[in-house]
Amino acid sequence: MPPKRTRTVATNPRKKSKTAGPEDVGEVEETTLVNDGDGFQSQIFTILAGPQRHKFTAHASFLSQSPVLERMCHGPFEESLIFTIRLPDENPDTLQAVIQYLYTGNTQKFGSVSETGCTIRALLKLAELYGVAEKYQLQGLKALVIKKLEGSIDVDARPFEFMMAARKIYNCIPDSDKDFREFFKKASTKLSPPKLVPQVLRHQYNDQLEEGGVMAVDMVAALCAEYTARIDQMKLKANDDIVRMRTENQELAKDKARYKKYYEQLRNGQMT
Repeated sequence: MPPKRTRTVATNPRKKSKTAGPEDVGEVEETTLVNDGDGFQSQIFTILAGPQRHKFTAHASFLSQSPVLERMCHGPFEESLIFTIRLPDENPDTLQAVIQYLYTGNTQKFGSVSETGCTIRALLKLAELYGVAEKYQLQGLKALVIKKLEGSIDVDARPFEFMMAARKIYNCIPDSDKDFREFFKKASTKLSPPKLVPQVLRHQYNDQLEEGGVMAVDMVAALCAEYTARIDQMKLKANDDIVRMRTENQELAKDKARYKKYYEQLRNGQMT
């Protein structure tokens, strides 16, 4: 967990500045996280993200929550000597969410529809964040992303949009990532074909199956389990119906015997 903190302030993430570092890095966009409180005496590192080298600064103590970044900060590498970490493949917006998580344990509205104005864009941002969390071995952040994905399914996600985001995550995680795979299995049953309208969504769902891979395997496994559960429920209902019908038949048989007895008594003049 991060050290105790009392305040977090982030500068404008799109503010331009000239930065003079260990070497000339040219003009970059800068985001600085400033914190007051205990545990902030560690070395401040500069992080250059993306091809435009968007600049972030963060304390080594917070970055070290990631085993990967911890090795960069303290290992026998150039980064630990020049206090600069270059991440040219990372999206600055996504990396900012990662740093925010390292400092606060949350990512606020990152990957929400209110932030992006579009469900598919929000899902794809979450998918990208999950991939980065996997890369830097941040299990807590992965769990947070799954929680946000669960919320999107319950509120506003469309099946095909969710499948696109899931495919993006499957492409960057190892087969051993049981947490996401189990989440996806449960989620895919909520979006299974019997519930999809109109018919075109069935084809989109089947297209994901035809792409194959671990995702398709999990989809099939989840659907088989779902249909097995439904069949078992139908069998239980059928058994309950059989028991109910047998009971009703027994009651009818008793009524029949009773009325038959009355009928015989009437014929024999034993009843008036």
